[in-house]
Amino acid sequence: MSDQAIVSLGNFLLTVMLARCMSKTEYGVYVVTLGALLVGNAIHSALIAYPVSVIGAHVVPREIGQFASNAVLVTYVFALPVIGVLGAATWVLSKHSDLYLFVIGAMLCWQTHETVRRCLMSQLRHKATIFGDAVAYLGQIALVLFLTFRHVQMRAQIGFMAIMVASLAGAVVHASMIGLRTPAFSSAVSLGRESIRLGRWSLFSVLGYWGTVSLLPWVLALRSLAEVANYQTMMNVVQVVNPVMFSVSNLVIPSVAHELRKPDGDRGARRITFVYMLQGLVILAPLFMGILLAPAFIMRFLYGRAAGYAENDAVLRILVIGGLATYMGHILTAYFFGRKEVEIVGRVQIAATAAALVCAPLLIPEWGVTGAALTFVAMGITRSGLLMAALWRSHKEQEQEEFIPQELYIETSPIPPTDGL
Repeated sequence: MSDQAIVSLGNFLLTVMLARCMSKTEYGVYVVTLGALLVGNAIHSALIAYPVSVIGAHVVPREIGQFASNAVLVTYVFALPVIGVLGAATWVLSKHSDLYLFVIGAMLCWQTHETVRRCLMSQLRHKATIFGDAVAYLGQIALVLFLTFRHVQMRAQIGFMAIMVASLAGAVVHASMIGLRTPAFSSAVSLGRESIRLGRWSLFSVLGYWGTVSLLPWVLALRSLAEVANYQTMMNVVQVVNPVMFSVSNLVIPSVAHELRKPDGDRGARRITFVYMLQGLVILAPLFMGILLAPAFIMRFLYGRAAGYAENDAVLRILVIGGLATYMGHILTAYFFGRKEVEIVGRVQIAATAAALVCAPLLIPEWGVTGAALTFVAMGITRSGLLMAALWRSHKEQEQEEFIPQELYIETSPIPPTDGL
């Protein structure tokens, strides 16, 4: 939890600081371009981070350095097709051609850091990742603060440069701990194939989620980059759910897998999932209550009175509902991942993405930021509602199997009846 807190705190403070220092239009440019970067990183999360976490757990400690080197090579190979698409998306969304190199550099450095970090975590060396993550995620804050005190004009390039430099520094720290070696080409090819095999199903879920989350600022940008800034500053507040959400899901996945090995494992897996979910809600309840009761005060405290970000306090209350639905959906996703029922998650994410694709063009052009908030809520409720229905259906099927006595089972003949003919 402490490591995830560092990651989330660093990302949160970076977005808040940039919002305070940039104009609304410039911050809007940063937000829509960051959305494209997050979609690119989502591909890495599905095809590299997730498989490396699983495969690396079976690597003996003395070989983890070689494994990490191969994983970094695969990371760069998989990043090649993304670079071109990301560059084109950067220009289309921001119309700033000079952003291209900064965004690509930030993506490559972030993915390098995340790959080596996941290799360490696959060996259960969670404490070893804390210092490197502090360098990466708190280092970007220190860099922006330094440039602010030097009176450097805050532009979108500064945000991506901070991510690039700090991520590279964090990757160097982790690489020194793990001991990188020269990659073995044949082993890297095998790792790449296995990563695709393991990660192709989760790719639909991860890419669908981050694609639809980024879709809302992109559609808002057609109206005004200033509205993108208004929306994102509120999302920054709602995303206080992230450190709790990711920490709880990291507990749920292995716990569910462990429970399924016991007698009556299905019941135990559901119970432990809801226990962890409720524990997370206990932490989030006072945060959400504060947002509901004093949204304008929180926005003025974070961004200052002069920025004008406190004017949409009613919309912030709507986004809290979406944040709660997102939290529940993420924990239920972790439950099905623990059961290795990835296809259920993929189908549900397709439905949630469809809900966003329907609502966004209908609501955002007419209602702006309010329409984006309602779309975010619709996506979250669709996802969590369908996952809850899938969980309930699984529960009822299990109950039916338990209450049908063995002697009442009827074996069906493979020969069709002939009606006496």
